[in-house]
Amino acid sequence: MLVTWSDHLSGAGLLELERLVERCQRADRSRCLSEELLLRLRQGTGDTWASWVSGAEGWAGYAQLHLTSQGAWGELLVDPSARRRGLGRRLLDACVQSARERGASHLDVWCFGDHQGGARLGRALGFSPLRRLLFLVRPLDELPPLPASPVCLESFDPARDVSAWMALHRSVQSDPSRAWSEEDLQLRLAEPWFDPSMLRLARLGNDTIGYLWLKHHALQTEGELFRMAVAPAMQGRGLGRYLVTWALYELAWRRALTASVFVSSSNEAACRLYEGLGFRTHASDCCYRRELIQRARS
Repeated sequence: MLVTWSDHLSGAGLLELERLVERCQRADRSRCLSEELLLRLRQGTGDTWASWVSGAEGWAGYAQLHLTSQGAWGELLVDPSARRRGLGRRLLDACVQSARERGASHLDVWCFGDHQGGARLGRALGFSPLRRLLFLVRPLDELPPLPASPVCLESFDPARDVSAWMALHRSVQSDPSRAWSEEDLQLRLAEPWFDPSMLRLARLGNDTIGYLWLKHHALQTEGELFRMAVAPAMQGRGLGRYLVTWALYELAWRRALTASVFVSSSNEAACRLYEGLGFRTHASDCCYRRELIQRARS
């Protein structure tokens, strides 16, 4: 199978992908692709590529690949009616080959829902588990008391607050390779769903000491705690609990029925915070890595 890659998706391609995602989500009961790479493909940023295989009723398979300064990141999905025929393996092989040709030192591939089939395929092709992301959910029918706090939560102003948000975002990243660039932020600010009133900066005097970013579409029953951070100097003082609790009240006011959040399983402090506020694990995603450059032994 010859796999060709395109650095842009639009029109008919996005419609075909949307239909494929819907079929996979119905079968797997989990998300199938990340927002990050689709944003880049729609915008044509030049560092992300997509490939697809046509079937009798639309796309039978799809892969997307993103190149970073640290390596490459890939995702793929196969139509439920086309599985167990080797298509997933061929797409994953194509991701490995393309990442290697583009000079990536390693390839990370996410298995959404951490389904056994995807995990077996990854292990068969030399991938090893690297990181697990938990999807936590809680109902919004009974809310905890809102703690007292001296901070002021101000709506984000794109003309004023980009530098402050970026500085705080970078300061809380334990792994610099996972930090957003300003381009990553601007991609989201340009999206139709962006609402400045749902991105709040926590200020104490003139200092920005945290932020809280929510996502909720008016017709949906679930709201998401999309991003949250507390400045390192302010951690352990209850600000995180205040921001999460405030988020629950805000989403309930917007008539969401449930709140959700993604959190790394290795972030024990965040897991304790969310679980203490009533969140429970609903699903998990696993990232698998394959080294593409043979490292010299010491």
